[in-house]
Amino acid sequence: MKFLFIYIVIIIISIGMIYIIIQNKKLESNLKKNDILDTQHYEYLQKLVNTAVYKFNSFDPTKVVQPIGTVICFAGINIPSNYMLCDGTKLLISEYSDLFKVIGQTFNQSDTDSTLYFNLPDFRGVFLRGLDNGKGKDVGRVLGSYQNDSTKLPNNKFSTDSNGNHTHSYTRSFYQYNGLYHPDNTVSIATGLDNPTNTPSGAISAAGSHSHIVTSGGDLETRPINISINYIIKIN
Repeated sequence: MKFLFIYIVIIIISIGMIYIIIQNKKLESNLKKNDILDTQHYEYLQKLVNTAVYKFNSFDPTKVVQPIGTVICFAGINIPSNYMLCDGTKLLISEYSDLFKVIGQTFNQSDTDSTLYFNLPDFRGVFLRGLDNGKGKDVGRVLGSYQNDSTKLPNNKFSTDSNGNHTHSYTRSFYQYNGLYHPDNTVSIATGLDNPTNTPSGAISAAGSHSHIVTSGGDLETRPINISINYIIKIN
């Protein structure tokens, strides 16, 4: 019955298109002959213009026909009818059977009873990536699979500042007290002596040229410049 109705609608639309084509041909022929419009063709032309203006002014982009399961970006907050936010909502299979036929249980969550329910995709806070489908750029993925963030090894290596093979010099004061040398000013604090009697110097051994591993810093994730948006899905 549904297909019969669609068939009848198509026939009616076709007849209307044929009528418009015939009238346009007549209009074109009349213009070529007289370079003016008679009353009948003028009224017809005016009707076409008024109809076009009316349709343009009453056009509602939210009512454009989209296949069930289509996901689009939506810049508003109030989700239009026949759409739902892609937030992982659990739906009854029996109530949304047409949508279930399209996406099935691709986006089901672990706690969903798959005998009665299925889940909408949850696209909140994530980027979408085209399924590899044999291209070899993102192998091993299936439709609807989630992928954690990662960082690729840089094509150009990072390095820390380096002074190469080098040494560090040092000096240290010793105090003589009761025939013994004591480091720093431990003796001067106790005895009031404040003049070092020996100040040797030297150098620590070289560590050679070496690198360093960075173990801290950075942010919680790696991301490009972006703008937040709502993803919505056509449900019926």
